[in-house]
Amino acid sequence: GKLPGILQIEKMSNLQLICAGFSEMFQVPIATRAELEAKGLLKTAVSPSDPKPKKITVNQLFQLTYRVTMSAAEADVILPREEDTIGFVVIRFLTGNTISVPIVPESTVCDVQRAVAAHEKVPRQAIRLIYGGVPITQQVDIQLREKAIGPDDVLNAVIVLNEAPQGLASLVTDEAPFYIDDDLLDPSYDYDFTNIDDGTTRHMRGGYQYKRPCGWKRFALRVLGVYGDDKWLNSAIGGDWPVSYHGIQLSDETNENSPDQMNRDRFGKGHYSSPNVLVAEKYGTKFTFGGVRYVMVLQNRMNPNTMTKILQSKTGDLDEYWITTNAEDIRAYSISVKTLILANVQITNNTKLMNNYLLI
Repeated sequence: GKLPGILQIEKMSNLQLICAGFSEMFQVPIATRAELEAKGLLKTAVSPSDPKPKKITVNQLFQLTYRVTMSAAEADVILPREEDTIGFVVIRFLTGNTISVPIVPESTVCDVQRAVAAHEKVPRQAIRLIYGGVPITQQVDIQLREKAIGPDDVLNAVIVLNEAPQGLASLVTDEAPFYIDDDLLDPSYDYDFTNIDDGTTRHMRGGYQYKRPCGWKRFALRVLGVYGDDKWLNSAIGGDWPVSYHGIQLSDETNENSPDQMNRDRFGKGHYSSPNVLVAEKYGTKFTFGGVRYVMVLQNRMNPNTMTKILQSKTGDLDEYWITTNAEDIRAYSISVKTLILANVQITNNTKLMNNYLLI
């Protein structure tokens, strides 16, 4: 039979689970539309600094995870240069508005926060900066160059005017600044790989082996028609793209063997993913919801004509890295979640343990 963790996933709202994962990933409270409606809090935002809850779409959600560059001259607003300016970083809000902020060699995260806060006329602490899916405002005194951030790099920004508890993904507060609607997911394409073991069976997508996320549960995103034609996703008609997996955050910042951002950049800046979910899991977002510990990664399709493959012999990792410098050539089409630790579960002879994880 199924263990309690899987039963809980089936009974609760899948959208709540996804919100919990992204809340932890970005350290910003994200609620569901239904939760805000139940509290009479659903309103319409009119500006980036408006405290009213804002709906975020699948494209907006995943723009936060990408690591891209943009010419400062293309920003909507360009702040005045300073004497020692070496260039600009581009600040991008979920609304799509952009600001170019001048930086000097010693610029810190706090310096950028102050500049954005002054422009938006909000407190500095209200500005949350995210680079490549990783919040960087927990260490405000760290220099940008220590995060491998330089001129023309894009930092995503969210404004949280009402401080809410961080790291408590299961807590929906009255201050949740963002919400996700039911139209984010496409349940008809969900697939439960929890009890599946492909063994030596090979599956193919886009001319490459599709190493399915066995042991995980996949929640499909509503992406049909979003990118024009759907050839990139449809293996039945050909022209589809191969599958890769992308994890955002570090698995254990205190572990000296954990991968770090600089290590991931050693083959050049870009969007790193892998055809093997075990690689992405190391970077996956770990979060707790309903007393259960989970890990979440993104499942993508990647343009085979523009990606660079780094063989396992060079990565020194569990498998290859696939890299693209163009955000248009990697498209998230589902979210995969795996149970790590089940609360109050009695281990029996029918419960298998492997690699310190419960197999469910």
